[in-house]
Amino acid sequence: MPDLALENRLWAEGFRVVGADEAGRGTWAGSLWVGTISLRHQDIAIVQEMLEDYNLNDSKLMTPPQRARVYRTLLEERIPYAVADATVGEIDALGIEGAFNLALNRAGESLMEVLRAGIITPQDMYAKTCLLIDGSRYRDLKIRDTGLSDASHFEVVAEDKLDGACATVALASIVAKVHQEITMRGLDLIYPEYGFASHNGYPTEAHKKAVRKHDLSAVHRQTWNVKL
Repeated sequence: MPDLALENRLWAEGFRVVGADEAGRGTWAGSLWVGTISLRHQDIAIVQEMLEDYNLNDSKLMTPPQRARVYRTLLEERIPYAVADATVGEIDALGIEGAFNLALNRAGESLMEVLRAGIITPQDMYAKTCLLIDGSRYRDLKIRDTGLSDASHFEVVAEDKLDGACATVALASIVAKVHQEITMRGLDLIYPEYGFASHNGYPTEAHKKAVRKHDLSAVHRQTWNVKL
């Protein structure tokens, strides 16, 4: 289960901690979404309550109502977060890793704008930033020199299953997943023949059957190796 142990150590070392995670990597259709979140001093008790009472975890291990409860609390408590996507066209043009980096930079820049616009207490003044991200493949991640990395010292901690170990990454996974699901429900209204609301674009048997019958839509990733 996630906790704040890594975050507490990094805060003690003077780092602003940013959690990041994605949703929609393995889908055949729709955008790739990246969520980012950074806790202020005043948010820590709220997140601790979520850990104890909300079943806060990797978004894939939570039910839609559980994710919605967490997301509502983030909104009501105005906990700083940002979500951005890379579109289907961008995924086809850049590949999934290039699209991820694009969405991460967009979300990171938006998050920094949210943080700069808020009231910063002395406890929330940081000269360093540490990005916690799910997936060891991102250990050598290069961040564009704006937004997230505008601190004088910037580090990346990228480990597998970090969304199940660190609260900030778990929260980032939830906001990304919620945005992805909402978008796919909207696309379901436009392309009801594919059943996006039921499978969110993932390659289920029902989705494969729909593609065999209707071919790929404008919101499917044309470069994906769709195996029917």
